Amino acid sequence: MVREIPAGTGPVVEFGGGTGKITQAILESGTRPNDLTTFELNPKFAALLRHRYPDIHVIKGEAQSLLSHGGAPKAIVSGLPLLAFSAEQQNAVLRAAFAALRPGGVFVQFTYGKRVPVRRSIMGEIGLTAHHSGTEWWNLPPARVYVFSQKSRRSAA
Repeated sequence: MVREIPAGTGPVVEFGGGTGKITQAILESGTRPNDLTTFELNPKFAALLRHRYPDIHVIKGEAQSLLSHGGAPKAIVSGLPLLAFSAEQQNAVLRAAFAALRPGGVFVQFTYGKRVPVRRSIMGEIGLTAHHSGTEWWNLPPARVYVFSQKSRRSAA
């Protein structure tokens, strides 16, 4: 997932930080702690992230609230279970993500499903494209990684 984060400095957002496994990989890939903001809805996980990574920004709240926290991230890395989300939830998360991303920014999502984890109708409404970036076979079950971009935002920042 982290190899899809565009090179260079700049803000990165993580949706669904959980226990911090992907958070750690983002930091190890070169993102400065002060450039990382993680959204986590579960209060216990949010507290755990704050304890493990005191220099990152942890927001206990929904991913949809991203716009109210400012910034224009170069990437959003998501561990949200989008396949389990309703159409309304998927739409809200992705609209907020692409409204916040800088031009050329990417939305990186992993899924345990065998297909793109966003409804086709939503992808069409928002103008998204997705490509399969890889599969982590060592994960049980295997996790597929998809990179989403918005047709009107493909030019580099």
